[in-house]
Amino acid sequence: LLLYLPRFLFEKYFVHGLLALTCDHVINVRVPLAVLLSGFHDFRNNNSNTNNTNNSSSDLNGANADASTGINTAAEVDSSSQLPLQPDPWEWLLSRPDICTCVDRLSQDDQDVFIHMQRLQALPVFAHVA
Repeated sequence: LLLYLPRFLFEKYFVHGLLALTCDHVINVRVPLAVLLSGFHDFRNNNSNTNNTNNSSSDLNGANADASTGINTAAEVDSSSQLPLQPDPWEWLLSRPDICTCVDRLSQDDQDVFIHMQRLQALPVFAHVA
């Protein structure tokens, strides 16, 4: 859903649920949340396979993002088809303070959750996740 819904819909209907599920007592609820939050890695690998010259989506500070929407405004084009690549939705999601709190909580969780959260260490914002 993070890839296909507009940001405002995801924030309106799903972010509250992510925040609530972070504290759920059942680990099988927290594992998919950790997979979602660490899914940027697979998304970026898939996009880098089609366009190895674009590194702008790795900037979580939003250097190329529109201030009002958070959407990456850099010209991202798949060189094989000349179609625009999808903007990286994890840029705005992982830069939200409430989601950063979720990441901190989940990084202290059981091994089943933590194994996914370790992927976030690659981002400067979450270098402390260990």
